[in-house]
Amino acid sequence: MPDTVSTGLRRTSPLARYWQGADAARMSAGAVSVEELPFQGVIRLQRREATSAFMNSVADILGAEAPVDPNTCAGESPACLWAAPNEWLLVTAPDKDRALAIALQQRLDEALPGETVAVALLSDARAVLKISGAAARDLLAKGCSLDLDPGQFSYGKCAATLLEQVPVTLYPMANESAYCLMVDRSYAAFIWDWLAHAMREFGEAAKSPDGVSS
Repeated sequence: MPDTVSTGLRRTSPLARYWQGADAARMSAGAVSVEELPFQGVIRLQRREATSAFMNSVADILGAEAPVDPNTCAGESPACLWAAPNEWLLVTAPDKDRALAIALQQRLDEALPGETVAVALLSDARAVLKISGAAARDLLAKGCSLDLDPGQFSYGKCAATLLEQVPVTLYPMANESAYCLMVDRSYAAFIWDWLAHAMREFGEAAKSPDGVSS
């Protein structure tokens, strides 16, 4: 029987209502801007024990070692974030996630035959935002209790934290004035609306691409 169900499906951003004819949701006010990074790849990698064979196999695919220190990350594309003991999140460019997940699974199956390794695609379950500008840290601090001082939370660090009581994953990008924020897609619109309201003190009311206030 031909697959007639999947042919009519297409990926939809949880923030599509804010696109206003553009290719992503964007807004800015004064010295801070927020930009959706639509369809970023997100992969969860888990294993009960991070043996040297496992870590070496992961490094072979990623081109860098997965971090073992809590709340640290390595690389940019993919970025590899420590999420919990023996658990990592990989953040990739759009449309790179599936190939990376397959490569990881195949390499780990070869290196660890018969052993259980969890490689799960979370891409469609997450929304990813870039918050940048001189006031980015001040904006986040309005709803996050995490110490965002660059001396404590700089490039190479990551954290699972709360923003306005919503669980998010946050990490500084290579540009020290920019942060990447991941949130469950069911909370994406709430976080977007909260950011739009919170950033008004930094300048004119946030605008969507067509000039309508968010």
